[in-house]
Amino acid sequence: MKLDNRTLQALNRAVRHCGSAAALAAQTGVDPGCISRYLRGRVKSISDDNTRKLKRFLDRDMVPAACAPGRVMEWKEVGNDPALLLGNRESEVALRVEDVQMAPRICARDIIVVRPAESLEKIPENRIVVALCREKGLARCRLLCRRLRNLGGRLWFFSDDPEGCFFPAESVQVMWSGVVLRKICEL
Repeated sequence: MKLDNRTLQALNRAVRHCGSAAALAAQTGVDPGCISRYLRGRVKSISDDNTRKLKRFLDRDMVPAACAPGRVMEWKEVGNDPALLLGNRESEVALRVEDVQMAPRICARDIIVVRPAESLEKIPENRIVVALCREKGLARCRLLCRRLRNLGGRLWFFSDDPEGCFFPAESVQVMWSGVVLRKICEL
């Protein structure tokens, strides 16, 4: 698609409505660098793939409500107040990772977009998940980001870090879970 004035105006409206180019990128799955290049006029056209992803924003005069700016929740904040996630079973959430969780794929300060899941059992094999867990017998909750694997009919949490830990999902009480859709690196 040619990047003409009308398209550029629609793209600017979408960015303003979403709060930032990064927020628009998170909503659409378009690389934030591409959106930045479009806005700066560094390219003359938008690729077919990105046109498809941005279509709902570029075809309308008004930006859809689905792009309303969302708040990025801090990792520790959710651990201290699990209700922030427990009440959300439908809409995507953005979380800023506190420590090295899945290095090198997901590192400290990365922002990840997570879609809630009904249960761990319904998440496809080998996906990266976020789970709000309570260790059995303890009251404190913790948030973890791990790869979910099924070994011998049992679900396990693995780290992509070779020195990271792995443990069976049944060793913790999972109160909320979701699939990581994408990450936005902290710049």
